[in-house]
Amino acid sequence: MNLSGTGCKRQEVRVKPTPPEIEERVVLTKEKLARLVSEFYGFQGSNYHSFVIKKGIFPGTEFGFYGADTVRRFQFAIVLSRIVFEKGLEGLYREVRISPDVPSDAYYLNAVKLCLGLDLIKLNDKRFMPDSPVYLDEAVNALKRIRRLNEMEDKD
Repeated sequence: MNLSGTGCKRQEVRVKPTPPEIEERVVLTKEKLARLVSEFYGFQGSNYHSFVIKKGIFPGTEFGFYGADTVRRFQFAIVLSRIVFEKGLEGLYREVRISPDVPSDAYYLNAVKLCLGLDLIKLNDKRFMPDSPVYLDEAVNALKRIRRLNEMEDKD
């Protein structure tokens, strides 16, 4: 159809609506992780930063979690592995194939193996992506999984 004699044809553009279930994911900060871990242990105080350091879950200044720094996947694996060992759940580990993007000499390799072997962290397209950010929903799901594993161990 020509528009007002210009010789141009009308082009219809159809925009596909975004499904309402797709929401923006919240990136996990180190402060949010400290709060989640404190709540996981049932800590009711307001100084959750010192709680996680005293508990030995966060390696203090080395982890440098104060502020809004984003938690990377390798850091999250280290924190989760410390919780797993503290709870005595490492015996539930099953052997898994490690993704090729994790260097074989990385200091966090065993933490990654443990987290993958306990299904605490999922691979993205068969890759671990150690420097990628962790999302809040991933952290909540991992801590829920540890809680379930701990309850299963307590029943045995």
